[in-house]
Amino acid sequence: MALRYEECLWLKDLLQEGIVLSHALELLKSDKNKEVIERILESLERGETEFSYFFPKRSQQRMFQFFLNLYPLDEALSHCLVIESTKRDLVKRTVNKLLYPLCILVLSCLCITFVCLLVMPRILSLMEGMGLMIDHFLYYMCIGLCAGIFLGIIFLCLGIGYLYKIYHDKRFKEIFDRISVVWIKRMFQSLFTYIFCTYFNVLLKQQVSTKEALYLLCGIQDGICDEIGNGCMRGLESGKELVVTLEEGGWLLPGYISYLRIGESCGRLVVYSDNYEKMLHEKIEHGIKFALYVMQGFSYGCVGVCAVVIMQMMLSPLELFELL
Repeated sequence: MALRYEECLWLKDLLQEGIVLSHALELLKSDKNKEVIERILESLERGETEFSYFFPKRSQQRMFQFFLNLYPLDEALSHCLVIESTKRDLVKRTVNKLLYPLCILVLSCLCITFVCLLVMPRILSLMEGMGLMIDHFLYYMCIGLCAGIFLGIIFLCLGIGYLYKIYHDKRFKEIFDRISVVWIKRMFQSLFTYIFCTYFNVLLKQQVSTKEALYLLCGIQDGICDEIGNGCMRGLESGKELVVTLEEGGWLLPGYISYLRIGESCGRLVVYSDNYEKMLHEKIEHGIKFALYVMQGFSYGCVGVCAVVIMQMMLSPLELFELL
């Protein structure tokens, strides 16, 4: 039970306008959030701040609690919402590009299953009842194709779930270090670099210092950014430069580190980091488009194979021509 994302945005705007928190909460009160706001007001009367009522997820609550130890409530809420809006934007970009091809793939699998389990057996029984000799090879080939597609989808979902789990369990460091294939490691580095520089640029555009932006990344408590941020903070505290700490971590692409080195030398770190984010976004987008085209082509091809097999099964026996 917590405030919705939109309500937190409204609350942040009211607090930045100078309205007292208790009065701002009263302005937000409605029939849907009445109980939550009353509990927040009760906690404020006791001199406490129940961060669990502001965000529903535990990772968000830990991040909010981390920021509350550093900033006043309005600033902590503002930083949390900036990070959450960035995360929502990243998810939205990915989902919007993958949703249509995934729907096509699922519908194709359902069509293949329908053809293999309902249409083809009826055709076979009908033709065998007419005393025709039927080659079952094509039918078994379609069954094998259908089973292969479903197994591939299952393994893909399990793989994505496993990666998601280790990503949030903070066990990806040991797995990342074990990767010996260069192109796989480069693919993960591209993903880590894109996530990190997106959050990093958003925070830098909020007019915070580089060190403060890295410290804020340490409080995300979700994914790779806090791991990189903690490593950078340890390096900066030991007297190393930002670019050196990022290079020693091995998480990010060498190209991004080179851009940061140039930006830091000329005092335009935000500009160079933002330019690299845009360039990397275009590369990732091209890669996703290529994968989506392959996925769509494979889906259409599977449906086409089933249609051709059905026609071949009906036309292959020479005895059919005697019935015309």
